[in-house]
Amino acid sequence: MSATALPESPSPAEIVGASAPVIAVAMAQLPPGAFIPGRITFSYIRSGVVVTVRSADIGPVFLGEIAAALTGAFMGAGWGHGGWERVYGTAAIRFRHPSALTRTDLPTD
Repeated sequence: MSATALPESPSPAEIVGASAPVIAVAMAQLPPGAFIPGRITFSYIRSGVVVTVRSADIGPVFLGEIAAALTGAFMGAGWGHGGWERVYGTAAIRFRHPSALTRTDLPTD
């Protein structure tokens, strides 16, 4: 690799392996009532993890509590916050793998 070459992208195994303990911590910090089946799902993208919260049946305060617990766990473990958006009945929060934080060539979606 030359001095100007970009580092390798995190592998899917790296992303899944690094996110598993963070997800465990985040789940333990979620407020009561957040554990309805299908309410929170985790998806993997090239640069990290997308957490989707089915938010149609919850209020903005409860959604904020869930988002704060997830964001605190991931950012506390060195992951980057790639932004979040709310579309219809879901809210999606993106977290970037620590090795992807300095990369500008990796998409965040």
